Amino acid sequence: MYRRATLGALLSMMLLVSACTAKEEPRSEGTALGEQMDYSKSGANRTMNAYEESMVEAVNKNRFSLVEGLLDPDGPLYRQQESLVRRLSSKNIKEKLIRYQIMNIQKMNGNYKFYIIEKIGVYYPDGRVDMNEYEWIYTVTEDAGTGQTKVYSIERWV
Repeated sequence: MYRRATLGALLSMMLLVSACTAKEEPRSEGTALGEQMDYSKSGANRTMNAYEESMVEAVNKNRFSLVEGLLDPDGPLYRQQESLVRRLSSKNIKEKLIRYQIMNIQKMNGNYKFYIIEKIGVYYPDGRVDMNEYEWIYTVTEDAGTGQTKVYSIERWV
């Protein structure tokens, strides 16, 4: 009788422990809304990195063509940066990209939002130097047919 009670209690304990520790298998039903994805190796990320480097070079060499291919010609940033290159170059102002850091990337409706902190050195012809830090949200568009990505717009990240 003692053995049967001990065996029964032991089996009950095992069932209780296994029921408490059982885990539901995760379901594979696609990406959940709001789920964080890693876009660091995406074409949009490569475009954004190339843009950061090329924009400063375009200003310093007065050659908008160095960054033009990375910008969406239909976006407002295209005209803004074309004007900026011309304006800074005419004043003989040079820039240096000290650093930039992509803080977050979100993809929504085929567009990427890059949350970026930039530190830019601005060198004036009279010898003055300003170090400016900016927080921007860049929108990068992706052509659904070709997969080609272009920088479309910029807005302040407040």
